[in-house]
Amino acid sequence: MKSGILTHHFLKKLILIFFCFLLELQSQPKEVIIYQNLSVALRKPKEVRILDLSRNKLSTLPKEIGQLVNLERLYLRDNELTTLPEEIGELENLKMLDITRNKISSFPKEFWDLKNLEVLFLNGNNLSNLPEDISELEKLSIIDLNNNLLTTLPKEIGQLENLLTLSLSSNKLISIPDEIGKLKKLRRLNLWNNPTLKTTEDNIRKLFRNQDITIEISP
Repeated sequence: MKSGILTHHFLKKLILIFFCFLLELQSQPKEVIIYQNLSVALRKPKEVRILDLSRNKLSTLPKEIGQLVNLERLYLRDNELTTLPEEIGELENLKMLDITRNKISSFPKEFWDLKNLEVLFLNGNNLSNLPEDISELEKLSIIDLNNNLLTTLPKEIGQLENLLTLSLSSNKLISIPDEIGKLKKLRRLNLWNNPTLKTTEDNIRKLFRNQDITIEISP
C-alpha cells in the first residue's frame, strides 16, 4: 500500500516536472530567420520578420513586398532602386529600413505611412530634398542621410521628437532650419563636409541652448 502511494506521488511529481519543462520550452525565444529571397518569404508572408535583399542589382522592388505585414527589418543595400513601390506603406510593423547606396530620388506618398519606423538609412542616394511629410515618421530615432544632394531641410524636421541621431554629411546644404532646435532628444548632429553651409557650429549650438549634443561640422 505504501509503495502504491509513493508511486502515485512520484507520477504526480513527474507530470509536474514535464509541464514545467513544456512551459520553459514555450518561453524560449524562437530562432529569428533572415530571409534573403522574396519568393521564399512570400510562401509564409505573415511569419517573415527580417528580409535582406541587399546586393541583388534590383532596379525595382516588387509590389508583393506589401504582403509581408509583420516585417520589422528590411535591408535593400547596394541595389539600383530609384524609388519604392506604393505597397511599401503596407508594412505597418516595419521598424528599420536600410536603403544605403541606391539611386533613390523620391518616395511614394505611402512611404510616410510607416508610422513604426525607428531607424532609416538613406546614405548614398540621390535625394535633393526631403519632403515635409518626414514629420509623419514620428518614431524615428536615427536618420542617416549622408552622401546625398540635399541643399536644405524642411522645418517639419523639428517635429521628430524622438530623434537621437541625424547624419547629413557630404551633402550640399546651404542652411539649417531653426526648428532643428526643437529636437530635444537629439544627441548627435553630423554636418561634416557641407562646404556651402552658411552657418557655424556656434550658431547651431545656440539653437539647442544647453542641450548635451555632439555637433560635427567642417571648420
